[in-house]
Amino acid sequence: MTVAISGDSAKVEELVAAYAEIKAGQRGIDAYRWFVSMLRGVPGSESVAVLGPATFAVLTLVADSAVLHGLQGELEAGGDVISAARSYAGSASFRGLALPGDRMTKNLFEEARLPAQMLLH
Repeated sequence: MTVAISGDSAKVEELVAAYAEIKAGQRGIDAYRWFVSMLRGVPGSESVAVLGPATFAVLTLVADSAVLHGLQGELEAGGDVISAARSYAGSASFRGLALPGDRMTKNLFEEARLPAQMLLH
């Protein structure tokens, strides 16, 4: 599967907004919005869109850390998105972010041997 990485800030904003809309009303979505805005507001941070044919996510890099968040779409194809993001992040400490109760995403992160953080509120 082909996965594209895009640094287009408008595309990143679109994906963060789409994820928040898809997950509206789910526990932890407000904490997600807050956390992502804090991460992306750190001077020198970089966010990129990670786009598969039916799956998307956002990768935010801050210093020597990378957080993959907003994973949405066909989770069966999520492994390719995770692999592409991990390659892009290079040697950065790499983590995934999932909402409370989103076991499918957390399991996908764990299958990829990626420490997954659950947002709590």
